Amino acid sequence: MLGRVADSMRTKSGKSLYFFEVETAVQEEATVAQCKVVYLEENDEWLVNLVLHIALEEDELHLRLDELCKDVLGENQTIRYKVWDAFPLTPNGKCDVRAMKSIAKFQRPSENKK
Repeated sequence: MLGRVADSMRTKSGKSLYFFEVETAVQEEATVAQCKVVYLEENDEWLVNLVLHIALEEDELHLRLDELCKDVLGENQTIRYKVWDAFPLTPNGKCDVRAMKSIAKFQRPSENKK
């Protein structure tokens, strides 16, 4: 199946949001090497995919990124995080968003800690 993956989304509050806005904000965190944001339509939640410079405990990662992401996305958005050693790539070397979405379907979401 061929097609174009959307790079923007309208949030629950009606705000139009480009994924690169979240990715740019998250990549300013010193521990984050790469970030790719994906919207999971069937669950109405955001998946923030990360490659980190250094390993962090899951709770510490959530504490650092929750406030940052909620500032950009809005308070009432559901956000999940997935840490990768390296992002999956398509045969032509681009980030494979569909693979990220399909893997996310089989993982139990962890609760974001405050």
